[in-house]
Amino acid sequence: MIDESALRDPILKEPHIHAFVILGTNREGRFYFSHTPMLHNPVHAYQVIFEGEFDKIEDMEKYLIKREDLRKKGERPDNAVIIANPNQVQSFEKILNIPTLTEGSFIGEGFEGLGFENGEAFKKPSFMKAKINIKKVLLFQKLNPHTQDYPNFLTYYLYGTNSKLYISHVLTKAPNFEQEREIELLEPKNINFGSNSVFKIEVPDIIEKNNQPIRDDPIKEERKDGYKINIEDGSTGRIKFGKYQWIEINILNTPHQQHLHPNSKWSSF
Repeated sequence: MIDESALRDPILKEPHIHAFVILGTNREGRFYFSHTPMLHNPVHAYQVIFEGEFDKIEDMEKYLIKREDLRKKGERPDNAVIIANPNQVQSFEKILNIPTLTEGSFIGEGFEGLGFENGEAFKKPSFMKAKINIKKVLLFQKLNPHTQDYPNFLTYYLYGTNSKLYISHVLTKAPNFEQEREIELLEPKNINFGSNSVFKIEVPDIIEKNNQPIRDDPIKEERKDGYKINIEDGSTGRIKFGKYQWIEINILNTPHQQHLHPNSKWSSF
């Protein structure tokens, strides 16, 4: 799902700090990265997901060790692994190699969550510095917080390979919530994405439209038999929601004037 018209936006040339939630624990190198957007900041008002790989095996191992450390400590929705470039700012154009969307890359630092210290993001020491090579951009969508209405049911982008699948909440109007999560596919045995990179899915047991603004995890109970999903190709399935996830509402919904203030903790993020 690539918004071709959005790729021509000149604001994508502006260098900024960009941050991505890392998903996946596959030592074969399949990892997914989901951008942490801001609905009211034009530079960051994009929902972006790409498949990428660590340039060096030792950096991949540092990430996997951190993931295991988080699992042992107890996974929470505010401490997923995030890679960002606070010390080597780049534009989206260079990171994603727009307009071709091939062979992009960036150098970033790994943090637990947003690395907050004294109210500022990415001030805690990072646990790694790594080059990420982008293999394929799966989603590039410009966000407009004032146009599209909330969907009736909880709606996600579904992506990944075979049984290693992930979801990102579909962002529509403001206010909203960002959520990235690893899931377990119960039915069918695998998803055939065909020529698609992502599918939209809805969880018909969970109402979204009438419950917005949602401020925390909308999945309130675990179910042994999982949750039914309706897939946009017309098929259905069942999934279990994994424990590793990221939920964020504050930065996503911060008013634009706070981004613009030179002393704001969000001014460059």
